[in-house]
Amino acid sequence: MHTNVLGLRLLIAAGLGLCGTKAAADDWPMFMHDPGHTGVSEERLAPPVWQAWEFPLGQSSAAPVAAKGIVYAGNWAGEVFAVEATGGKLKWKFKTRGPVCYAATVAHGRVGVGSADGTFYAIDADSGRVAWQYQTGDQIWTSPIVVDDTVYFGSNDRYCYALDMPSGDPIWKRELDTRMHGSPAAEGDRLFVLSHGGILYALDRKSGAIVWKKDTGAEIFNASPSVRGGVVYVALSSRRLGEEGFGSEPTAGLLEYTLRALRAQDGSLLWETGGGVLVGEVSSEKGGSSFYWATPTVSADTVFVQGTERGGYRNFWNVSEIKYLRWPHFYVVDSATGKLRVKKDNFFALHGRMMNPTGGWCAAALTGHYLVGCGGVIDVRSAKLVGHLGARSNEGNPITTAAAISEGKLFIVRMGHGQHPLVAYEMGKDK
Repeated sequence: MHTNVLGLRLLIAAGLGLCGTKAAADDWPMFMHDPGHTGVSEERLAPPVWQAWEFPLGQSSAAPVAAKGIVYAGNWAGEVFAVEATGGKLKWKFKTRGPVCYAATVAHGRVGVGSADGTFYAIDADSGRVAWQYQTGDQIWTSPIVVDDTVYFGSNDRYCYALDMPSGDPIWKRELDTRMHGSPAAEGDRLFVLSHGGILYALDRKSGAIVWKKDTGAEIFNASPSVRGGVVYVALSSRRLGEEGFGSEPTAGLLEYTLRALRAQDGSLLWETGGGVLVGEVSSEKGGSSFYWATPTVSADTVFVQGTERGGYRNFWNVSEIKYLRWPHFYVVDSATGKLRVKKDNFFALHGRMMNPTGGWCAAALTGHYLVGCGGVIDVRSAKLVGHLGARSNEGNPITTAAAISEGKLFIVRMGHGQHPLVAYEMGKDK
C-alpha cells in the first residue's frame, strides 16, 4: 500500500509534540547520530578520502561515537576507549566485565555503554571513572540513546529500560515479548523498539506504557527502527532461512524483504516497498541462517537502505567461516511515497566475502551528497562508489562498522582478520 505522507507529517508532528536531544553540529554522540537514527550529519563532506590515523582497539564490532573532540568505542574484551579525534591519542580506558559489542552514547558529561556482563555503565567523560552503574538481568546487546535527561536501552532479559542519565535513577522498565537487539529510536513522546521476535513497539517515553505494537512477521537481529517527521521506517525480511539458532542446519527457501513506513502515532502502514523474493539456497556445508540486517538512513525526503539478504555461516564472528553473503544491497527510496528510485543488487560483493557495516549493523551515515558505509563512500546522486574505507575492492576484506562523522572526519572500526582498529579518515568539503 502506498500513501502520500507529505500532508500528514505536520499533523502527526504536532500530535506527537516532536522534541528531543539535539546533537551539537560537530558531534555524533550516539548510534546513527540522533535519537531518531536519521544518520544524517550537519557537516557536508566530500571526496577525496584519506586516512588520518588509526588506534588499536583489539577485536571490536562496536560503532564509534564522537563528542567534543573525543571518539569513544568499545571492544570484545570489555574495554571502552576515549581517543582524541585529532591525532588519535588515548585519553582514557575503562574496563567492564563483559564484551562491549554496541555503540555508546554521550550526554550530560557521561559516556553510557552496555556490556555483556549485564551492566549499563555511565562513565565520566573527562576522567574515565564510573559515575554510576545499573545491573540488568542479562547481557546488553543494544546501543543506548539519550533524550533530554533520560537514557533508553534494552537487555536480553526482555526489558527495555529508562534511567535518569545524570544520576542513574531508574524511571521505568517495560517487558517485551523477547529480548531486544539493535537500538531504540525516539521522536517526541514516543519510543520505538524492535524486539528479536519481530514486534515493533511504540512506548510512551515518559511512562513506558505500550501505546501500540505491531507484529512485523520478521525475526530481528541487530536491526533498528528509524523515525523522522512522524513516520517510523523499518527494513525487514519476512522470514529467515534455517531453523532456530545460529548453528542450525539450513533449509532452502524464500526470503522476502521489505522497507515499511508506519505512522508513529498509531502504527498504521503508510507504504511498503521492496517485496522482492529471493530463492535462498544456503550451503549445507557451513550451515547458516539469514536475516535482513539494516537500519534505514532518513533524510528530509529520502530513505537509504543497505543490508544483507542471505548468507551461509555457522559462526558470524569468525570471518573465515563465512561461506558467502550476497550483500549489501543499496536502495534509495522516496520517503513520502515509498517509490524505489535506485536499487543496486550485490553492490559490494567481493568473492564471497563482504564489505559492510557490522556493529552498526548495516547502517550508513549521510554527509551532504555522500553516504558513508559498507566500507566505502557512495555518491547518492549517481549511486556510484567514489571512495574506499580500508582495503580496496580487489583486496577482499575489511568489514567496517557504521561511521561517526565529527569535526570533518569519519570514524569507523575496521574489522576482518586479527585486530580491529579505530580508524579516522578525513574528507574534503561538499559544495
